[in-house]
Parts: sequence; C-alpha cells; structure tokens
Amino acid sequence: MCSQLRFFTTLFFLGVMSLDLAADELRPQRLQSNIVNVQPMTGIVLWSTNEAASTAPIQLEFAYLKYNQVVQEKGKYNWQP
Repeated sequence: MCSQLRFFTTLFFLGVMSLDLAADELRPQRLQSNIVNVQPMTGIVLWSTNEAASTAPIQLEFAYLKYNQVVQEKGKYNWQP
C-alpha cells in the first residue's frame, strides 16, 4: 500500500512538473482572420473594439433541424426554410 502511494505521488509530481515546463513554451499568438463567406450556426460576437458592441440590438434565432433537412448530398447544403 505504501509503495503504491509513493508511486502515485511520484507520478502526480512528475505530471505537475511537466505542465510547468510546457507552460514555459507557450507564447501569445496574434490571430488573423478574414471572413469571406456567410458562416451559419456560429452565433454573433461583438468585440470590445467594435463601436456597436455596447449599443447594437441583438436577436439570435435558432431552428432545430435534422441533418437530412439541410444536407441532401455531400457538400451541398440547403438553408432554405
């Protein structure tokens, strides 16, 4: 029993130490994106740098659909009501 406890304590300690080492390798990355198409089902995000973030009226509407109601064949989507 004591050897099992020592084993799991050692594993836990090594796991915590490996997380600390991995954190040293993390660096902030600047994200760059360009929205070129409509992206249904992604919701809405108003960033703090957007002037409309505090005043824009927002209403999200959701419809629950079966997969075969939207996709009739591979790669073709029908979003019509």
